[in-house]
Amino acid sequence: MKLKHEFYKLPLRFDVERLRKELAAFPESDWQTHPSDYKGNLAIPLVSVNGRINDDFAGPMQPTPQLKRSPYMQQVIATFRSVCSRSRLMRLEGRHDVPLHSDINYHWWSRVRIHVPIVTTPDVIFHCGDQQVHMAEGEAWIFDSWKMHRVVNPSGKTRVHLVIDTSGSPEFWELVESAQIFSSSSAPGREATAVQVPFQASKKVKIQTERFNVPVVMSAGEVDALVEGLIQDVGSVAENDREQLERYLAILTTFRFAWRSIWSVHGPEKTGWLDYELLINKTTEKVLSIDAGLLLSNSSSAPQVMCARILASALTPGLAEGRADTGPAKPPGEAPEKTGRNSPCPCGSGRKYKRCHGAG
Repeated sequence: MKLKHEFYKLPLRFDVERLRKELAAFPESDWQTHPSDYKGNLAIPLVSVNGRINDDFAGPMQPTPQLKRSPYMQQVIATFRSVCSRSRLMRLEGRHDVPLHSDINYHWWSRVRIHVPIVTTPDVIFHCGDQQVHMAEGEAWIFDSWKMHRVVNPSGKTRVHLVIDTSGSPEFWELVESAQIFSSSSAPGREATAVQVPFQASKKVKIQTERFNVPVVMSAGEVDALVEGLIQDVGSVAENDREQLERYLAILTTFRFAWRSIWSVHGPEKTGWLDYELLINKTTEKVLSIDAGLLLSNSSSAPQVMCARILASALTPGLAEGRADTGPAKPPGEAPEKTGRNSPCPCGSGRKYKRCHGAG
């Protein structure tokens, strides 16, 4: 999510020793490789599509068996009083990094990622834009994932964070208002007194998780909003080539009007799916003919962002049936379900996972 500032330190403190105790209970076999194959990056899904072992963005989110047997991690997630999306434990091995990137796909348009460090050292630095911070154990942070960001771990020790994806809630964004700000546009804000969140052995919490996160058919209104966001952003980059910019704007405009025309007749009904698909394929071909050097404000390729944010998620017919699959996670011992980067995307779009819901 694009935020006003690079980093926000939320006024909360969690019980590190209890988090470490629950972390230690996970066997090494629970750790999965990063979906983008970043070396030294591993994760344990805690909230995932259908509560299974996957890195998917689309579909009903449920707690995994790993989260269900971690009562304090459940309490930590519930503290933020928000509907929870894909969430994980993320491990960064010593002398490795998370490469420089920006989160550009549809999932990140409306979601922020909360970081709660469990194991770290002062050497581990999180970079976002031209700002950098060390996130200490037991703290809670969010950051502007639209800006280019990376994490560097030059130490010989492993770093582990609990990360929670969410669109937030009124209570959450009120909490953010009291956060300490680290920004390129202002001096660091004053740190508020942190509220301690202890482990309560007798406390049972219910975590709300997303059921609807990617549309079967994106509404004309949402297409308009996403297109308008790209128009404003790409137009703010003075260095962009004028000819390429005009072509890009024309493609965006044609797409939004054509989508609304189909929507006006069919809405989300199956009778329009073929027309939507043909429009997406035609637009994808056009937008990929534009120079990738046409940039957005975060230095991402404007054609790539249009494909990842809009075209890959505007039509996902596989979800129409997939949403009925809300069965429990597979019990321990069964082979995990994992979507490879070059496998067909499970949303049913027909595109490879890395170019659809695995983008970004």
